[in-house]
Amino acid sequence: MYKIVIVDDENIVREGMRKQIDWPSLGLEYAGGAQDGIEGFELIQRVRPDIAIVDINMPQVNGLELVRMLKDAGNDCEIIVVTGYDDFAYVRESLRLHVSDYILKPLTKDESIEILTTVVAGLDKKREKQLEYEALNEKVNESLPYMRSRYLNGLIYESLYIDSEAIAKMSFNEACQWHGICLLDYDRVLGGSASIHPDERKLTNFALYNLVSELLQNREDCSVFRTDENEIAIVFSYLDESKQAAVLKTKASIAELKKAGGQYLKITISAGVGSFVKSLRELSKSYVIAKKAIEYKFFIGNDVIVDGDRVEQSSTDFTGGLATIRSSVLQAVGAREDKRVARELESFYDYMILQKFDKQVCVDEWIKLVAMMLQKFIDMNVSVEAMFGREVPVSETLRQIKSLLNIKQWVHELYLKCSAHIEAHAKSNSVYVARIKEYVAQNYADPELAMQDLSRHVHLSLSYISALFKNEIGRTYIEYVTEYRMQKAAELLRNTTLKTYEIAQQVGFSEPGYFSSVFKKIFNESPSSYRSWSQ
Repeated sequence: MYKIVIVDDENIVREGMRKQIDWPSLGLEYAGGAQDGIEGFELIQRVRPDIAIVDINMPQVNGLELVRMLKDAGNDCEIIVVTGYDDFAYVRESLRLHVSDYILKPLTKDESIEILTTVVAGLDKKREKQLEYEALNEKVNESLPYMRSRYLNGLIYESLYIDSEAIAKMSFNEACQWHGICLLDYDRVLGGSASIHPDERKLTNFALYNLVSELLQNREDCSVFRTDENEIAIVFSYLDESKQAAVLKTKASIAELKKAGGQYLKITISAGVGSFVKSLRELSKSYVIAKKAIEYKFFIGNDVIVDGDRVEQSSTDFTGGLATIRSSVLQAVGAREDKRVARELESFYDYMILQKFDKQVCVDEWIKLVAMMLQKFIDMNVSVEAMFGREVPVSETLRQIKSLLNIKQWVHELYLKCSAHIEAHAKSNSVYVARIKEYVAQNYADPELAMQDLSRHVHLSLSYISALFKNEIGRTYIEYVTEYRMQKAAELLRNTTLKTYEIAQQVGFSEPGYFSSVFKKIFNESPSSYRSWSQ
């Protein structure tokens, strides 16, 4: 059973729902009600329900404020907001706060049951995933050779006193000539996205660790373990090999593991090989180099084996180069020159490779660039959130992408989507503008012509029409209609002998005096004066 509470300032709503709904049949236990936001917050914190039904409009603390308070307090109960049609703007805000659903007043029993059923199903799914995750964690803990892993972590982090007796107990051969650490990291699922969800990464890492452990379990020259940073690590130890031979033999072993990863898990794998050292007591040095090596794949791409001894030192010397290129990118974005944008993004990418910036610096710079690009589109009256149906999680997404090349590609694709949206939007607007102009041309003689009539004809809101006139025509609706009428009046003055009051009526003015004053304002002379020289 899941616990549920109702927070609503109307007693009739609280009691009505409590009595009308058969809670147990939905898998729910009614755990109480509250009449305002403050009382509701205290109730929810005390009872810890799984679901809370919260009214938007309440005294003291409204529903939205209550939701924020709960989020700030770390309470993750599912929230269903109750609102009226007049408060629908609040629903949008509540959805941004990740509420589960909403119910519009007046509430009906059937609709309430339908939404509750959906939320309960979601809770069931979440509980099922949690149980699966706990079961996986349990398997991980059972399958890891815990003591050996802790010992190796002590070696690589230099947090362990090492003596020969301890080495012997862990079945390590201290007589080996060379010891080296290799770190493995899966890049992506073959044919999958460059951006990987954290939950998917955990499960795939677990599968990769099991595969590597199984493939190497009978090898006496290596040990597989997880570091305290959850990296998949292998210690290779060789008895009678030269250092160069040790490196080559290690790379050959890794190549076999990479092949198996593609065959059984459908993933690509990268590896960072640390320096080979002569004693287990120096394994921490090898680990530091291996970490540098595996991080270097960020610059050279996925599906690689990186020899840490060959990785060059990263740079933090900007010399203003990135800022200059970023400015060029933004200029190209503002001009919507697609080919130039592609070239400038390539330059941004190439400069990072050339200067060998730190990985974190690179990611931060791309995040900064994308934020500025999106602001450019916002300045072009493009709603990025409306276009994608949600906020674009730039920082989170870019930090999950595993290579600099894929980051560049993601940013370029984002630009192309925004640019295509603007193009489609412009074409759509041009159709509406043509219809608007046609309608004005057909109805300008009607003195009662109003924007409301135009709105009904083209099926657009008044605010949207106003924006179209401003952005596409460059004038307000009144200015456009007035100028159109005046141009028609000028034609009649030039080409007919109609009297001024007759022309005024034909172009939609019921008052000849007002017509004359408007005409003079546009043409800087009276209708009669205009006629005298134009005929």
